[in-house]
Amino acid sequence: MILTEAELCRYNDSPHACWVQDVTRARVTWANPVAVKMLRAANLEELCSRDVSALSQAARTRLPNYLQRVANGEDVTTQWTTFTMDGPVTFLADIHGYRAPDGTLCAFFDAREMVDFLCAESLRMLAAARHSMAFFSLYTLDGRLLERNASFVREFDAVLRHDGDCFLALFADADEGNRIRSAVITVGEFRGRSRVVTPKGVRWHMLFALSILDPVDAERAIHVESFDINEQVETEMRAKDSEALLQQIADELPHPVSYVNADRSFRFVNKTYCNWIGKTRDQIIGRSVQDVVGPVLDKIWDDFTPKLMRGERVSYERHAQYPGRGERWIQVDVVPHTDEQNNTLGAFVFGYDVHTLKLAESSRKATERQLEQITDNLPLAVSVQDEDFRVRFANLTLRNWFNLRPDRIIGRHIAEVIGMEVFDELRPLGERVRKGEVVQVRRREEVAGRTRWIDLTMVPFDDGDTIRNGVISVFVDVTKRVEASETLHRVRNTLTSHLANTPLAVIQLDAEGRVTQWTGHAAEVFGWSDAEAVGRSLDELHLFEEDGRARFAQELHRLNHHLGDRFTAAWRNLRKDGVSLHADWFGSVLRDGAKVDSYLMLVQDVSARVSAELHLHYVANHDVLTGLANRTQFQERLRAEIARARRLGQSLAVALLDLDRFKYVNESLGHSTGDMLLQEVALRFSQAIGPNDFIARTGGDEFMLLINMEGDDARGEQLAEQLRRLLLRPFRLAEQEMFVTASIGVSLFPHDADNEVELIKNTDWAMYRAKDAGRNSVQFYSATLAHDAPMRLSLESELHRAVEFSQFELHYQPKQNLFTKRITGAEALLRWRHPTRGLVPPDEFIPVAEESDLINELGAWVVADVCRQIAAWRERFANVPQIAINLSAVQLKRRELAQEILDELKKHNLPGNALMVEVTETAVVSDPLLATVSLDMLRDHGVRAAIDDFGKGYSSLTQLKRLPIDALKIDGSFVRGVVVDRDDAAIVQAIIGLANNLGLRVIAEGLETPEQLAFLMSNQCEEAQGYLISRPLPAEDFARQFLMPTT
Repeated sequence: MILTEAELCRYNDSPHACWVQDVTRARVTWANPVAVKMLRAANLEELCSRDVSALSQAARTRLPNYLQRVANGEDVTTQWTTFTMDGPVTFLADIHGYRAPDGTLCAFFDAREMVDFLCAESLRMLAAARHSMAFFSLYTLDGRLLERNASFVREFDAVLRHDGDCFLALFADADEGNRIRSAVITVGEFRGRSRVVTPKGVRWHMLFALSILDPVDAERAIHVESFDINEQVETEMRAKDSEALLQQIADELPHPVSYVNADRSFRFVNKTYCNWIGKTRDQIIGRSVQDVVGPVLDKIWDDFTPKLMRGERVSYERHAQYPGRGERWIQVDVVPHTDEQNNTLGAFVFGYDVHTLKLAESSRKATERQLEQITDNLPLAVSVQDEDFRVRFANLTLRNWFNLRPDRIIGRHIAEVIGMEVFDELRPLGERVRKGEVVQVRRREEVAGRTRWIDLTMVPFDDGDTIRNGVISVFVDVTKRVEASETLHRVRNTLTSHLANTPLAVIQLDAEGRVTQWTGHAAEVFGWSDAEAVGRSLDELHLFEEDGRARFAQELHRLNHHLGDRFTAAWRNLRKDGVSLHADWFGSVLRDGAKVDSYLMLVQDVSARVSAELHLHYVANHDVLTGLANRTQFQERLRAEIARARRLGQSLAVALLDLDRFKYVNESLGHSTGDMLLQEVALRFSQAIGPNDFIARTGGDEFMLLINMEGDDARGEQLAEQLRRLLLRPFRLAEQEMFVTASIGVSLFPHDADNEVELIKNTDWAMYRAKDAGRNSVQFYSATLAHDAPMRLSLESELHRAVEFSQFELHYQPKQNLFTKRITGAEALLRWRHPTRGLVPPDEFIPVAEESDLINELGAWVVADVCRQIAAWRERFANVPQIAINLSAVQLKRRELAQEILDELKKHNLPGNALMVEVTETAVVSDPLLATVSLDMLRDHGVRAAIDDFGKGYSSLTQLKRLPIDALKIDGSFVRGVVVDRDDAAIVQAIIGLANNLGLRVIAEGLETPEQLAFLMSNQCEEAQGYLISRPLPAEDFARQFLMPTT
């Protein structure tokens, strides 16, 4: 607080000494009566004349600090000492701020003289210090002794000098005394142990040294309080020495040792323990089990802590990863440490590395299990008996023999297992074994209700541990062997009596390989008589081809050196006349002990069977009709050629050849003619390919060709085209001439695929592309084909919707008389107006329609719409020409076709001659009888017929003459080439001549140029259609351009 001048008047009657001091001028400026008296002044004037030098040096040092704190509004309470004529006066003062009239900030003191307090608690405190057993002393900063209590006098006065630096003289080590004094002066205190000098010698004391103000002169002093702890320190030092010795001993132990307190904190560990867990003592001592070794071990302690608390010892084994030792098995013994009242204070923990022992134990158990497993799977019964004939081991076979569990046989006397009577018979043998002899005997015994022949072998056994003078008994059930031997003896006797009648060649050889018996069919099979063969070796009889002789010698060598008792083999042999035969040999050896007595050979002539197997193999890999390889052999050859080509970095081509419309040949001419055609095609192909190429028939009318490119990348295309052209030459079969074409797809290795599956699939795509392109062509696989296949499926689906939603329309292309320029007719051409693709050309969707049988539905729509359109035109126009429609081969196969067309004409009141049907040669050839019946029926009602695309199909002149047709339409491919290709010109001239001679109209398709027009007219071709005359037009445009309205 800050006091004003008016407020000072209140303190005149205060019981406390109050005064104002101008610190700057070192003068008291005001005081109340109590202050004048306490400060030993005669009056106020005398007090105000004193300067600040009357204060102690400590007070003068502190006063500016107090003044600054007062200026900041802080109140200060402190002890002051001032010096008067009567001596020092010590008082306790509260200092406040006071503002003088001139504005100077002074200090206001509110004080009580401290002598008032000595009458009570201070005197008591002095008495307590005087009589305390602790040693109290007070020193100046330079070490002069100011005061001490009685205990200090008794302990130190006899050795302590009272002049000089008494503080330093107190310590046995002067440097240590200086360090303690320095700590008190700088820090304010020191607490700790130190060695001090006493009459009893140098002793350990616990020191508490504080920096205080001397209450007499207010100077800084050192207060020291100490206690004698010499016995405690010496006890601790002895304990440390003992602990160090214990630590040293423990560190020498090879096992990890530790001590864990009851709170699971580590108190002690040896060096081995530190090494094991990879930590230092500082990282372990005082820390918990969980912190040091983890929660797993802490959980283990949870489990056994109750036992430790009861004073019980705990042992356990643990398998873990130790940083200092790796993965180890360790055995741990935990020993509780208890006090006299049996309270558990902690536990000693001893670890033992048992890893090697564990591994050895595990290995021993594994070995025992392995040996037990081996013996359990032996077809032998094995037992081990000790010197008392008690069973120590019995394998599974023995236990099964006697139908006993392990606990019912192990430890029992062997007589309880095999019976006392048998034991008595065998006991003498056991005694012989105990003398070191190995005993073998064959006995006939009753075992588990069955009579068995047993070979018993008894061997002495001593494992040097638990079994001494023991016996290993091995029982082998040779019942089947004995019975087989008896049976063999009977069979051999029987065999001997029947050898002469056996169907096999029976040959017996002596140990040197010479014939001693030549019976059975030996003479018949090999052509040598008994007299010629006996006494000679088989080499001398020349029974084997070269490789067979060496292999026979190897088999005899095996038999002779106990590498087997028999052999079977299939060899090519030679008869006496040199004819080769196939034979199966069954050889065996007859021994006299370990020595070979003779060899017995049974030989069967299997030539007929081998021939049948070869035939079956041929059939499995060849096409029976053509003699070519089949699909199986082709795929095997293709895989092999791909591997070779890949290894040599060469190229291959695979071609799929599919005969166009071959099913129509079968249907029209019969399957026998179709088979003959296939044979002729196969012959032509086989004669055309190279020696390194390979061809197979893989389906009804499919052939596959593997072409080795032989460094010429163009060879695949050339050969495929060559084969296609081979088919253009007519085939003469069944007294008639036939034509056939092929659609060929080609895929290349490694360009298109690197395995046989993909290559074959790619040829399929390419072949179907050739079909779509109009057949009779070669197409190579490309990535777009794989893309087009889904498009083809999509197109078929969209075709169904197009029929449903009437997306089809007809365009009409006129036919013109080239000489009179009169329109003689028109061809109705189907168009598909797709909602997104626009106008789809017929060559894209007609093949799909034919394959999916949609063509019948489309064809019916075309007939109906054409008839409707003709009827509509006839009502408006005077010169409506004959309209032609196209019929596919699929439509012609329907017997109802002709009647349906006639019904549609009748429906619209149209005459038959209003309509013409156009059919291709191929369509007619597919079923010429049915085609003739349909065309005859239509012709009878005035409907005319024309052969479309003439020159490209199968038809023969004989068939052409018999067909009820009215016109031939020359294929546009020939018309386009008449000016530039002499062959095309000759074909067109021949067709025109043929038609004229047969009295048929001839119509040229594809007329596009004046030069073509001039050629046709010069060769007396009267009619034509094509772009030079007009493109196909919608019905309205056609009528507007070519039809004349009725008047």
